[in-house]
Amino acid sequence: MAGNEIRITIEVFHDYPIYDIWFNKLSVNATGFVKFGENPDTATPIYVCACTDPGVLINNWPWGDLTPPTIKRFEAFWNNPTDTVFGAGDGVEIEFNVDTYWGVMARHYPDAASLNWLQVFFQPDPSIIQSFGAVYSGQWINPTTLRITFSDVTGNTMTMMESCVRVLPIGDLMIYQNKSLASTAESEPITGAFVNFRILSIVAVNPFNDLVFSPPDRIEITFSEATSYTNYMEELDKGATNDWLQPRVNLGDNYRLNWLSPSVMVIYMDDPTGATLAIGDFLFDFHAGYELRNLMSTSNAIGGPIDIPLTGSFIATAVTPPVVTLLLAWNPANRTDHTGAQISARFNVATNQGLKGTVYSQADVDTLFQPSASLGSNYSASWTTSTTVVFTIHNGTGALAEVGSFVLNIAEAANIRVGTNNSLPMTGQTSVATGAFFFVPGKRYFVGTEFIRMRSANLF
Repeated sequence: MAGNEIRITIEVFHDYPIYDIWFNKLSVNATGFVKFGENPDTATPIYVCACTDPGVLINNWPWGDLTPPTIKRFEAFWNNPTDTVFGAGDGVEIEFNVDTYWGVMARHYPDAASLNWLQVFFQPDPSIIQSFGAVYSGQWINPTTLRITFSDVTGNTMTMMESCVRVLPIGDLMIYQNKSLASTAESEPITGAFVNFRILSIVAVNPFNDLVFSPPDRIEITFSEATSYTNYMEELDKGATNDWLQPRVNLGDNYRLNWLSPSVMVIYMDDPTGATLAIGDFLFDFHAGYELRNLMSTSNAIGGPIDIPLTGSFIATAVTPPVVTLLLAWNPANRTDHTGAQISARFNVATNQGLKGTVYSQADVDTLFQPSASLGSNYSASWTTSTTVVFTIHNGTGALAEVGSFVLNIAEAANIRVGTNNSLPMTGQTSVATGAFFFVPGKRYFVGTEFIRMRSANLF
């Protein structure tokens, strides 16, 4: 209608860049001509041809499709490959499906306020608005991709695979010719990770350091940080363990999964019968559906083939078993019979039973040490040091043991190994006992070439 006016921008439609010529007033007079304000030099009206002239573009859009940019990728990145802490230097990249005007211009956003046209939201409930944190900035790194880098993640509420981002109209984000509608795109849930959450090692552990693959041997899987798994006290049986870890080899007839700590998963080998695993094997294909992430859920979920070989060992390197170097009898009470006598069996190295301070009943002594002659009606034994086990005769009635002939026959079941446990058990007969089981006045006693005599509570 005559008298109504709108402001327009006149542009020269050349190739890039686009030149803004001037802002002016457009009106249509009674004869249908388009009037562009006044000539600033002569103050006379400036007219162009009627609206039917093909050179005048009125109510016509020369750029074709008005479709605004859409988001192709919303991905988190970490600061460095060894990063295990979500913090400064981490960030996100937002990639659009086409070159954008601001991307072509390589625009920089110095602070959070300049990026207020981007809004993070929670995909399960889009009405929940989330935050990039306290301090962050942005930079177009190419015509399609905006990188946002966090300087202070305080208040960041994003969660992996749940947070999305939307573009608000105030951003005026258009295609590279700046000739589309402003984008209001929303992304799919964020991918990538802010931290490099990963498995550090898979290790065979032999707690007893023994020479047999048997309980309580285990496999320890150590993660780079505490995991998102919350049921650390829950134990998974063989079936559930297989469903999660999907072993590539046979782990044996029975095993179970538990946790030593929030960052260490453990598989207890309760019955390794039939196991085919070997050191160096790649054991597992984690089921991604378990969504195992880091505790803060700022990482990728661990899933798929785990290309970390099994290290460690279920079987220790064997060393020589311990041996008895001295079997010495004496009677601290200076009695003239076997009652009160003691026999000290000394080994050449610290033993596993000595370190544990094992105590033996009379029945244990008979079964495990098999004395060559009777020690009486009541006796027992205990380890007094890591290398010495002492047999004490509490009642020597019926005792027949004599120095020069008495020996112990140590059974395999006694399980006397080196203190580090990595030897076969000591078995077989000891050397004959020296010393004396009881006191004979005036008698001299020798241990090897050394003269000894009985004295109250001492044997020299």
